Amino acid sequence: FGGREALSMAEVTLDGATVTSASLLLPRVGAWTADVVTDADTGPTGRCTLTIDGREWRGAVVRGSVFAGQWRGRIVGGAGGVVRDLPAVAFQGLTLRSILDSTLRDLGETLSGSPEALSAVVDRWHRPASSGALAVADVARAAGLSWRILPTGLLWLGSETWSTFTPRSEER
Repeated sequence: FGGREALSMAEVTLDGATVTSASLLLPRVGAWTADVVTDADTGPTGRCTLTIDGREWRGAVVRGSVFAGQWRGRIVGGAGGVVRDLPAVAFQGLTLRSILDSTLRDLGETLSGSPEALSAVVDRWHRPASSGALAVADVARAAGLSWRILPTGLLWLGSETWSTFTPRSEER
């Protein structure tokens, strides 16, 4: 879970069920994913909430099954749409925001905020047949932005901000 302290079993749940094993991957760009195991004869389908030490991660089950009395599954942040395949579509004379809105509707995802960079108009835009993640990444790249799925399940597009680091000079 990225910290030094081990979490007790009761501190990690999936829709209220105790999680016995979990691996949460938080990329800088893209969708977070979690591989989860519960001691249950059934597991969630569709939208779900993974709770780790009181913090909620809203996502969707993209695959899961029961084996040997345990449910094992993969959860993807948001509606899980970024892992779906999209058909090719051609757009003409639209803003990047309109193109992104159409893509997100097809994926079942929801945008958090509205960056100004998405107001640019493009004469022609072709979305090739690809995964939802690639379609979102293409729009983000055209706008000069990064993207990721937030713990809330919303899709964020924006500019990364980084703190300036000034090393201390060595004292002699």
